[in-house]
Order: sequence, then structure tokens, then C-alpha cells
Amino acid sequence: MLYNIIMNLPLWLKTESERLAALLDRGQLPHAVLIHGPVGVGRRLLAFWLMEQLLEHTAGSPDPTRLGAGRIDEELLPVHPDFRLLQPLEDKKTISVAQVRELIEFLALTSHQSGAKVVIVAPAQAMTISAANCLLKTLEEPATNSFLILVADSLSRLPATIVSRCQRVRVALPDRQVAGKWLHGLEPDVDWQAALELSAGAPLAALEWQQIEFPQLVAKMTQDLSALQQRTKTPANVAKRWVKYDPEPCLRWLFNQLSAEIRTQIARHEHKPIAKPEVDRLQKSGETLNMESSFTVLRQIGELRRIQGSGLNFELHLTDVLTRWYAGD
Repeated sequence: MLYNIIMNLPLWLKTESERLAALLDRGQLPHAVLIHGPVGVGRRLLAFWLMEQLLEHTAGSPDPTRLGAGRIDEELLPVHPDFRLLQPLEDKKTISVAQVRELIEFLALTSHQSGAKVVIVAPAQAMTISAANCLLKTLEEPATNSFLILVADSLSRLPATIVSRCQRVRVALPDRQVAGKWLHGLEPDVDWQAALELSAGAPLAALEWQQIEFPQLVAKMTQDLSALQQRTKTPANVAKRWVKYDPEPCLRWLFNQLSAEIRTQIARHEHKPIAKPEVDRLQKSGETLNMESSFTVLRQIGELRRIQGSGLNFELHLTDVLTRWYAGD
């Protein structure tokens, strides 16, 4: 299903889109814009919206679920001679230096319509070190009337030299009610509040996961983690089962689960009221969360998300993550 919604951005993107539009109207939009924030909040929607403003192009956008964390289907992209999308090639996890060199050649060409040339780089953190260094030269000496829109989930996963040369635009998690209303407009027969709990409040992630029947998979994963708590399964048993699943949404879910545990424990420590959990609590009931170990595991999950698919033994690394989390060492 295709939703032609790019020119009607969700309400939670209004503030940032208006700020970018004002810069564009005044002729003050920087050559490079870096849109960052959690996965599934609409960073790529905002990037495509900005591209359309720059090119005065209104052909629409891909399905929002194709603008999530994975590779965007190029057959669904807007067709314009002055636009390019830079992303990992099929079956690849990184953006190579050769791809960036092709991008630089594209930007050096004269615009077909005597206007701007625009490139979206998504995800920007997928660039190899060599690719990022190559792009840096373009950021320092941009071609006339050319614009780079970088999309990333974390500034820490980009070289500081890249970040410092971009106008940063942060997209935050929207209010749950606002996100739920937008999702309801797309699919009215879904319990979107429950889906938003699974996605930690990220609406596009909720949309993507609902379409791949991720809630059913979450139920299986929750049972497995409960079995780990009760010592009826081992981390190796669970990891062997999980390697059969799509790793990216599973790792995102696991990251969100532990993040929620940490936030709850901090709230307890500071004697703050604890709201209804965003996700089911998976830490053993009544036990104190080992914060140092938890942050270590959180970093491990983040690193595993970054390098998964690069030839490493995913099952072995996942076993280590689950062992550290539930052993608390």
C-alpha cells in the first residue's frame, strides 16, 4: 500500500518543517542538513519533504514503512533528474567510498532544471570511514546550489567532523495520542496504542512492525526472556532461536526493553512517580537492576545493531548479550 502523505507531514514534524521552510524562504538554508533522532519517528519523511521543497517537486513519497530503518526500495522513489538517494547497495550494510565518489560527480554536474541538486544520505552512519572522509571534502567545498540531507539515528555514530559541518535538526518522539491519531488515519482497525508500546512510542516503527506481524513475534520473545528469568532456558538456547528472526527489529525491541528498565530504575532511585511502563518489564521482579552492567549491555546491543550482517557470528554475540543482561555481571 502506498500513502501519498509527504506533502502533508504528521503534526509532530510541523515545528521542524516550519523552521526549515523559513530558512529556505530567506535563502539561508545551509548546504548540509543532518536530521537525527530515534528510529521510526519520521526523520526520512522530513528529509523527503525537504527535498521536495528544494526541487519544487510534488510526485509523492514511498510508503512510510519503506522509510524506516531498512533499505528504501528505489522503485518507489520520486523520479527527478536532480535528486539522488545514497544508501547501502542491496545485500550490503555500508555505504562505500566508491558510492560517495559517484555522488560527488553527480553534484558537480549542471542542474537539469537550472535549480538545486539534492542528495539524501540514509542512513548516514552506514558510511565507511573512507566514505565519510571523502564526503567531508564536499561538505567543506560544496558545489553551487547543491544540498546534502543526512539522516542518522545517533550523532555519536558519525564522525565529529561530519556533524560539525551540518545544520542539525532533531526529531523527537511524538506525543502518544498524536502518533496514535495519525496511525489510526492510515489503518483504523488496529490497536495502535498497543503497537506504540511495543515500538517505544515511535509511530513509523509501530507501522512497520504491525505490517510484518511483529507483535506476534514479540510474544514469543517475551516468553523466551521470561524463561531466562526462570532459568528454564539458557542464553544459548534463546539466541539459537532468535537468529532465525529479522535481526534489526528484534535488536531495536531488545534495546527499547532494556532502556525502559533503566529509566524505571532511575525513577525509583530518585523517588519519582513511575508511569505505566511503555513496554513489559523483563527484569526479575523485586530485584535491583545492576545499572553498570545494564549500560554495558545497552552499548553491546547498539554495537550489534551497527555491525550485524557484516560477517560476525551473530548467534555468539547475541548469546553474550543475553548472558550479561540476565547474569548481571
